[in-house]
Amino acid sequence: MSDPTLSKEELNALLDGGAPKRERRVADYDLTRSSRLTADQLRLFQRLGEELGRRLSNELSAPLRMTPKVDLIGISETAFAAHRGALPRPSGIHVLTAAPLAEHALMTMDMKLLFSLIDRLLGGPGAPPAKPRLPTTLEQGLLDNLSRRCLEQFAGAWKTLLVFTPKVEALGFEPEKIEAIPTAETLVVTTFSISGGSELVGGELAFAMPLSALEGALAGIGKPPKFPPIKKAQSSVQRKHLDQVVGGSTLPLRVQLGTTTLSVGEVMAIKAGDVLVLDQATDALVDGQIAGRLRLRGRVGHSGRNLAVLVSQCIPVAATAQDGKAAK
Repeated sequence: MSDPTLSKEELNALLDGGAPKRERRVADYDLTRSSRLTADQLRLFQRLGEELGRRLSNELSAPLRMTPKVDLIGISETAFAAHRGALPRPSGIHVLTAAPLAEHALMTMDMKLLFSLIDRLLGGPGAPPAKPRLPTTLEQGLLDNLSRRCLEQFAGAWKTLLVFTPKVEALGFEPEKIEAIPTAETLVVTTFSISGGSELVGGELAFAMPLSALEGALAGIGKPPKFPPIKKAQSSVQRKHLDQVVGGSTLPLRVQLGTTTLSVGEVMAIKAGDVLVLDQATDALVDGQIAGRLRLRGRVGHSGRNLAVLVSQCIPVAATAQDGKAAK
């Protein structure tokens, strides 16, 4: 009778279920820089990337004589120095202008994809050479035409966010020599996987755009919409309640009898029994301030045993506001 206990190899095979192993990708993350893109902005770049993938697949079908599979790998936000450092050596690096934008952009592809595309253009099976090398002048000419097609689709897919015209300014193969973008500049990188089964070995293609060039277009994305306030007609009940609340409130009233100017010596010599003569005449109107604003003028008298003011003139609020602005 055989041993019913499963070996470690049999247990692993049972748990795996024969499923193919997925390739794990490791992405750089700068803990000193928090993401500047909101969730809504990332979703927007995801939609733009998916649209660009469809456009690239259709555009490359005719020159490659087959329909390549273009899959969006992901959207990343990284500094140019980190992006440049992660590129294989050598790599096909297109430095782009993007008029009317002042900043440069990048389109990069690994050499496996670069030579696979060139091989298809020359009628081959879409495989890179056995030994790594740099493309010849003729091969670079073929690549230029294909790059132009890709850039046209890049601009077309992104036109809903930003209108620009990408053109190749320079083509390089050594990442460390590319200095068209400041090393600390944050890039939005859209990476694709291009393959075609037995007809195209394929590889990775990436578009990198400086975030500073996109900030204006992204300013209104991810913010809650603002709606104008709804104006409702005030009912009689609401008005009555408002009048009661406002009518029951209290405000301080201050009446100024007059003013005069004293020297410091006169102030220090004041004593009980002294008479201070004011600048105002005995029949002049006195000012009345309500909540710190001049609102009335009147004559001083008495009501019973209390002082009183007979209101001669009311000053509207608008007039006091204008006087205040003129004084400033």
